[in-house]
Amino acid sequence: MDILIEHVDVLKEGRLIRDTDLLIEGNRIRGIGNIKCEAEEKIEGKDLVAMPGLVNMHTHLGLTLAKGLFDDLSFEDFLRQTEDFDRRNTREMIYKSAVTGMAEMVAIGTTCFLDFYYDEDIVERAAETLGMRCALAWAVLDEDKTTQRGSPIKNCEFFLRGKRSTLVTKGVALQGVYACSDETMLKAKDLASETFLTMHLNESQGEVYSFFKERGKRPAELVFSLGIMDENFIAVHCIFLTKREIEALRNSTVVHCPSSNLKLANGIAPIPELLEAGANVALGTDSAATNNSLNMFADMRLAALLHKSTHWDPSIMGHEACLRMATENGARALGIDSGAIEEGKLADLILVDKRSIYPFTPSNLVYCTTQRVDTTIINGEMLYRGGRFSERIRKEL
Repeated sequence: MDILIEHVDVLKEGRLIRDTDLLIEGNRIRGIGNIKCEAEEKIEGKDLVAMPGLVNMHTHLGLTLAKGLFDDLSFEDFLRQTEDFDRRNTREMIYKSAVTGMAEMVAIGTTCFLDFYYDEDIVERAAETLGMRCALAWAVLDEDKTTQRGSPIKNCEFFLRGKRSTLVTKGVALQGVYACSDETMLKAKDLASETFLTMHLNESQGEVYSFFKERGKRPAELVFSLGIMDENFIAVHCIFLTKREIEALRNSTVVHCPSSNLKLANGIAPIPELLEAGANVALGTDSAATNNSLNMFADMRLAALLHKSTHWDPSIMGHEACLRMATENGARALGIDSGAIEEGKLADLILVDKRSIYPFTPSNLVYCTTQRVDTTIINGEMLYRGGRFSERIRKEL
């Protein structure tokens, strides 16, 4: 379907192009400017601002139905209870969880996500049914530490060999050093030779200290020594990093999950220092079990405020950096041709109602809490418009 959005403000490269037109043909952005043409769908955009869709770089959609079940627990108790939940989680529950989580994300402006769980073939089916773009990473860990049926390595390998989709990118996920032997990590690296490898890394102080006591190395040090950290490596959390570990991550992607880290009292990642070192930093919400929300706007705001406070410097994490972390940095990590509104890019974008943020400025997309997403377009298809889901989503809810 061709879509013409008229008289809309467009957020492009951090600046606002006011009162212009935006043309989508098929699944690509084909024009920005004064456009006079017919289109199958026309949207009056005078009260709207078009911006890149948000890219949520760390989710566990199979846990969406666990929202509110494990609140106010220590990290160790949380892990024990989620492990028990995983054992009882059925394929039917995972599908319902995935659909529920995707609908929540679509309604708040997320156009792509990276999921980290097992039974990702179910999440894949849900994404294709709803029309959502995603990267799906099958969780790999030692066989004696998993709740999966069968071998995690073999399960992941089978998943990677499966059908290909224009909306779904497949990758590999390492649970963490506490559940993966060196051999398992190296096998996962081999599996991910032509795709991305994501991993929980330095997730808590307890993990770092106990691992060092056992192995004589910090988690990030060990992962670096195994040759796993490269441009296709996506490290999640990254709390309690040394300067040497920050330098080791300079060519990789780090996913910042501020809400989850704070709720579990795990600590604060050194994001300004990682950015300064050259790492590609993106944002993630983590699961609904640790965040209770998949709202990327909320995590964007928290990331900005958190680091200003901890560094006693209001300029250290500007709104433009946070917007990039929530959009183009994630798309770059996944090799997806979106994350920005430019001619030729994939049409993964959202329309925010300016009346929900008055007066409107680009910085208020980060610092306000009143943003109302009017429209979410993924791969050129409107999945959400005027507070109403598309028919394909409504059928699954």
